[in-house]
Amino acid sequence: MSYLTNFTNETGKSILVDILKTINLAENSQKITEAKAIAGKEMIAMMQYVFPIVMQIQIDVIKNYGFAANREGLC
Repeated sequence: MSYLTNFTNETGKSILVDILKTINLAENSQKITEAKAIAGKEMIAMMQYVFPIVMQIQIDVIKNYGFAANREGLC
């Protein structure tokens, strides 16, 4: 948990900006769009198809800031 000792508002903003940039990359945007098309308007399907993609993108970004590269790093 050493990431908590160095965490500032600016670090938080940087992480969020990096996550948004990564989500908006063409390859990730396409994956999310395809998952949304499969899910349609069903919330459960969104959780099955879209949520895991977005969560993996977040994990890939936060590990660069010292967070655990798993779901614990997102909590």
